[in-house]
Amino acid sequence: MALKETLLEFLQMHKGEVLSGEQLASGLNVTRAAVWKTVRALKEDGYQIVSHGGRGYEFTAENDQLSKTQIYAAAEDDHFDLEVFSEIDSTNTYARSIAHKAKDGTYIIANRQTAGRGRHGHSFYSPADTGLYVSYILKVNRPAEQILKLTVAAAVAVCEAIRSCTSQDPKIKWVNDIFLDHHKVAGILCEATQDLESHMVDSVIIGIGINCRTIEFPEEIENIAGSLGGGFSRSTLAGKLHRLLKEYTAELDNPALMDLYRRDSLLIGRQIAYTKNGRTFAGTAAGINDEGNLIVSLDDGRTEILSSGEVSVRDWR
Repeated sequence: MALKETLLEFLQMHKGEVLSGEQLASGLNVTRAAVWKTVRALKEDGYQIVSHGGRGYEFTAENDQLSKTQIYAAAEDDHFDLEVFSEIDSTNTYARSIAHKAKDGTYIIANRQTAGRGRHGHSFYSPADTGLYVSYILKVNRPAEQILKLTVAAAVAVCEAIRSCTSQDPKIKWVNDIFLDHHKVAGILCEATQDLESHMVDSVIIGIGINCRTIEFPEEIENIAGSLGGGFSRSTLAGKLHRLLKEYTAELDNPALMDLYRRDSLLIGRQIAYTKNGRTFAGTAAGINDEGNLIVSLDDGRTEILSSGEVSVRDWR
């Protein structure tokens, strides 16, 4: 590991403490001059490191840079390909461009997206430093109908990862949005690439955007969007999310996965509305079946099974 990465990891472990140049040099088995030079390089990279004259260096609590070292540590695995960008148009767009040659579990992360994408052609607001924007490449080689539960697996993974890093209890708004206190804090976009000869899906890209501590939103989404509020490391969240994505995407046929999805559902038991063929229908979300479809008891007494679509909540009680 390069000295910059080693020193960064050491400072992160002692965030908020003042460490002397001698302590750092001794702990890393390098010269004090090497420590000084490396600290300067880290500052140029944007890390907030305060130099206390004659006393040492302090890695301040405001630091929340995306760190490969921290991500691998939180994932409890350093055997997957990881790319971290300070800025990119879209992690999913980039992931699609490399999916044919990427290894299973490849992880793309950005600090900012200039053209973040959501479902149905919507954009995903992705400002710098306040969110986590990732794409996970999964090599599947399955027919399309066998991978529909990947969004289910991703939603459960996002909720579990957030709980592991915060005191928050997020819920899933069927099918792919994560809500907290009536506000959307995360979205999921799954995209597949297909082998034209075999007609099999060879890769699935699971794109996830999480508002970690975003405060200001564009006018068109300010009433619906929210954030987790911060107070945790984005790198730690990213690492834990990778571990959980790997775990849950391997359990698509396990009934326990759907049980977890139902447990985290925001909709079950609530009054909802949805649009189909240009008409709006109202009813109650009665449950979610084993295929991940939403069961709706309509106000007119009929039952509807929804496999996709946009649903709105009529009653937030």
